[in-house]
Formats: sequence, structure tokens, C-alpha cells
Amino acid sequence: MPPAPPPYTPTGPGTLTPPRTPPGPPPLAPEPTSAAAGGSFRPSSVGALPPGSALDQYNFAFGLIKQADYPAAEAALRSFVQQHPNDTLAGNAQYWLGETYYQRERFIDAAGAFAEGYKRYPKGTKAPDNLLKLGMSLARTNQRQNACTALAQLDHDFPNPGNAIKERAKDEKKKLGC
Repeated sequence: MPPAPPPYTPTGPGTLTPPRTPPGPPPLAPEPTSAAAGGSFRPSSVGALPPGSALDQYNFAFGLIKQADYPAAEAALRSFVQQHPNDTLAGNAQYWLGETYYQRERFIDAAGAFAEGYKRYPKGTKAPDNLLKLGMSLARTNQRQNACTALAQLDHDFPNPGNAIKERAKDEKKKLGC
């Protein structure tokens, strides 16, 4: 009789390694994207932007968000921002890229995307949203001080960001004790 597999063991903060892999061939790995796409991995057909105008491509990527196809939306939005960094919709696309991570609870990736969105598009229509979601993402990674800093930046830079953002930020600050 084979020995029992070892129990799960932590390999880092909050991560577990399964004791063994199931028998059979290894799962298929997605094809790597180009280094220009940030070095992440995804199937080559997922998130490909269709031909057409920047607006058509943005609408395609946003449609993937509406369908809750977050992996495909991530790839499409990343492509959009890379191909159209100066388009009027690039700031929105960067925000929604962060949202694809946030919805999948990839809060470190989300924080990076929201921070990048605020850095690159500080006057864009999604700038207040980026700061709010940056604070929320940081809070979910137990970075309370940094989360409070992002929310304070929101108050400083956008004293009237709109009622929904103002209320959500107020709730977050209360939860964090900012």
C-alpha cells in the first residue's frame, strides 16, 4: 500500500501547495503572450481585439466585462491600453482592467492596475474610481495604511467625486479605521 500523501503545507503567505498532482498527463498550459503584453499567459485567441476603430475595440472589451468573462476582458483591455494609450477611452480601459482582477479577487494585481490608471490618467473620468478601488484592493491585501493613504488621496484630489464614490469611500474608511 503506498504511503499517504503529506498534508497541505503553506508555501508563502496565504498559499497552499497540494500534496501531489493527480495521475495522468499535465494540464495544457496556455500559450505565452508577447513580452509587450506584460509577459502574462493566455490563449492566443482570448481577448484578441477585433479590427475596427478604437471605440469598436473598447466596446468589444467592455462587452466581455458585461458577460463576466474576466480573463478574456483582461486580455482585451490590456491590448486596448497598449494599442491606444492616448485614446480618450484608455483611462476607462485601464480602470476596467483593474476591475477584471478585483472581481476575481486578485487584489494585488487589481491594486497595481488601479494605481497605474491613476498615475497615467490622473485627470480622467475614472481617476476617482481608480483611487477608491486602489484603497479597497489594498485593504483586501491587509495593507491598511496604504489603503487609508489612497482614500485620503481621493478626498484630497476629488472633494466632490459623486455620491456613490463618496459613500463607498466613507464606508471603507470606517471599516479600516482611517
